Amino acid sequence: MNVQITARHDRKVSEETRNFIESEIEDLTKFYDKITSAQVVLDKQDHKDNSDDIVKIVLNINGGQVVGTSVAENMRKAFDDAEQKVVEQLKKQNDIKKSHNSKPIGEITGDMN
Repeated sequence: MNVQITARHDRKVSEETRNFIESEIEDLTKFYDKITSAQVVLDKQDHKDNSDDIVKIVLNINGGQVVGTSVAENMRKAFDDAEQKVVEQLKKQNDIKKSHNSKPIGEITGDMN
């Protein structure tokens, strides 16, 4: 899977952080195996008294996209929250895929004993 990591507003992404993100994104295939690519955007939002980190995860799957965005006081928390949002959507997509593909054999053959 192609994983693209983008840092905005002069953010620097260490090799350790890059490896962590790529590993976590690759692990998402256990929830939905048809992920074709991923984009992770790391950003910072400055306020008068502090700043927040923003993480946006966009996964391209067969038939669409799954997006999770989070704002938190640090990058790790924002990433974890965005990842959790994506996981919930992937589980939902997986359930939809399974429910559409499998029917009881009686419905297929017309035999409803």
